[in-house]
Amino acid sequence: MIENSSKKRTYESSVDFSTVHDKIIQIFSPNTADTVYNDISNASPSDNFELVKSLHSSISIHSPAKDSCRTIAFITPFGKTRVDSILNTPLEQKSKQKGKPLSIDAKEEEKLVKLCIQKYDEGDPFTQRTFLDYVNQTYEKTLTYNYSRYFLKRYQSNLDEQIATPLESKRYVVTQDSGLEYKNKLTQKLDGIRAELIFCMDETGVQEFVDSKKRRVICPKEIVKGSAKFKVNRDNRLVSVIGCIPLIGFSVKPMLLIKRQTIDEDTYSKLILGLDLEIRSSPKGYSTSIAFVHWINDCFIPHINKIKTNINEKTLLLADGHSSHSSQEANDLLLSNNIDLFFIPPHSSHLLSPLDLTTFSIFKREIRRLSTIVPSTTQAKLVDNIVRSYQTATVPY
Repeated sequence: MIENSSKKRTYESSVDFSTVHDKIIQIFSPNTADTVYNDISNASPSDNFELVKSLHSSISIHSPAKDSCRTIAFITPFGKTRVDSILNTPLEQKSKQKGKPLSIDAKEEEKLVKLCIQKYDEGDPFTQRTFLDYVNQTYEKTLTYNYSRYFLKRYQSNLDEQIATPLESKRYVVTQDSGLEYKNKLTQKLDGIRAELIFCMDETGVQEFVDSKKRRVICPKEIVKGSAKFKVNRDNRLVSVIGCIPLIGFSVKPMLLIKRQTIDEDTYSKLILGLDLEIRSSPKGYSTSIAFVHWINDCFIPHINKIKTNINEKTLLLADGHSSHSSQEANDLLLSNNIDLFFIPPHSSHLLSPLDLTTFSIFKREIRRLSTIVPSTTQAKLVDNIVRSYQTATVPY
């Protein structure tokens, strides 16, 4: 019996990185598997107890939907119950006093429920970790993950835990009334215009957010599964892409806005300027009123002129109300070509723009896929990946 116990301790204390790697790639997509295993390698857990915590830390960030005791138990030598026990050790042992920490009384917990809802409404919801940190600091406790889990069970009629998607902070202020008003006005605008001449344009960045990973957050019970959000600030966008799709037919060639003033010679080794894309320089890589005018002249007007049956035929262009779309030069150019520019309500393109709802999500996913095959280490490779991803995302079905 003593010998078996000794073997068990040895088994639990040694980390078999080869087995860990093999099991990780069975669970996650190639990109996520590489990221999680790199995190584990960098953490260098000295035993399987540390491995469990390292796995939980990495998976909760890179694949929160699979952050469970079952997943971690599959990768490690432990069962689900043992994994749960390891993860629920106190985060910070403030005293060596034995026994169960004192719970929070009912009145204080009701305040915590209201605070959870308030934090979600403000766009900065608690995760279980930040909730525990707040409770332990506020009430001078050393509560564990067990407390937060049972807290959510006790108040399951008020609270839930979901995977939340990052959303730009200003987009929290969109009202239902503005959407209904937009629908009514758009219906009138569409009258008499051929489907082939109804377009939607928008800009997107290859790197939109610096903190765009999903999180598992505490939210009000009434939030529909899969629709939880938290707000982030837009930053560090290196390249902007002006895209445009029609209701029926082929997309308009994209315009890329880059920071650099010069274009590498090998950028056009696979692409044809004027046919596959247009490239313009922008000081910060963002869209400007000048860039929008260039896009109208170089991309949009040549495209619709191939479709129009006569020069006076009307075209409808949907766009967001960004200031770069409202210059006098742009308005004059659109009017002279019988193009009616109609603005989507402010900060609502994630709800009302076809590009945001479909095309750009496919575009971003394709860029991530291509970047793992051909890393964007040069300007030419970056541009090629962007154009190929855009073409894949805008192919008509």
